[in-house]
Amino acid sequence: MDIKANIGIKAGALFLAVLLWFHVATEKHYEVTVSVPVALQLPEDMAISEPPPKTAKVRLWGKGKHLLFLKLLHYSKVRLVVRANPKGPGRIRRVLSPMDVEVPKGLDVRALELLKPSVLEVEVDRRMNRKVPVVPVLEFSPAPGYVALAPKVRPDSVTVSGPEGIVRKVRTVRTDSLEVPTLRKSVSLELKVIPPSPLVSCLPPKVYVDLEVQPIAERWLKGVQVRLVHAPKGAWVVPDRVDVKVSGAADLLSRISPDDIGAYIDYRRLREGEPPEPSFSLPPGVRFLRAKPSSFHVRLP
Repeated sequence: MDIKANIGIKAGALFLAVLLWFHVATEKHYEVTVSVPVALQLPEDMAISEPPPKTAKVRLWGKGKHLLFLKLLHYSKVRLVVRANPKGPGRIRRVLSPMDVEVPKGLDVRALELLKPSVLEVEVDRRMNRKVPVVPVLEFSPAPGYVALAPKVRPDSVTVSGPEGIVRKVRTVRTDSLEVPTLRKSVSLELKVIPPSPLVSCLPPKVYVDLEVQPIAERWLKGVQVRLVHAPKGAWVVPDRVDVKVSGAADLLSRISPDDIGAYIDYRRLREGEPPEPSFSLPPGVRFLRAKPSSFHVRLP
């Protein structure tokens, strides 16, 4: 027991000695050279039209324990902050100094020297805000026996903000791409909006995309009018009505009527020797299956 107790006492003494040494060592001041992030601050109505340097190399001087604290944070709390107030678009040039380096308050640390860059040059432009539609980038398919409706985006547009020269050319923005497994039920997905340029921001940064699937249904639409086009004046078609069988999403088929179906016979095709068969124009999402009767005649005055 005495031997074990002796070992414990020695270990405790060693720990205290190391702790004391660490305290003394970190109370001393040191110099370190580090890379810190660069932040360019402009008036709200201005924006950069080319990216500034991401980092600057700085020589810091400070108390060891405070430098150690900053190192644990990868020096992210130390920044080179450049404030500019340009009167309009153009190129700005600013000579940099250690005074531009910001260190968290309460730390015994300061910048001794700004090593690189010594000068900041960057192109700026007027800030422009513009609302543009969002285009979802999705790959998905419904399960057999189901049909997919057009994706709905909420909100359907976002505000892009950035330099006028870039934003003025933006017509749409896209979402992050996503591949969705075979769908048997409707889902709502949250997708990130991809800015068209690193110098442009999008608000909101994310949107919801609703993917709706419904069972496939079939329906007869009776009494669709058949129209004769490009025919001599007074010509007509017999019969002038047709029943059309279509398929599509059940909810969609319940809302359409015979007036939503277009049936046409082009007289010019008859002159080329083709039989008088109607062509059909259908609403989006509706598929033609068959029609009756199948034979028609064109009468001339």
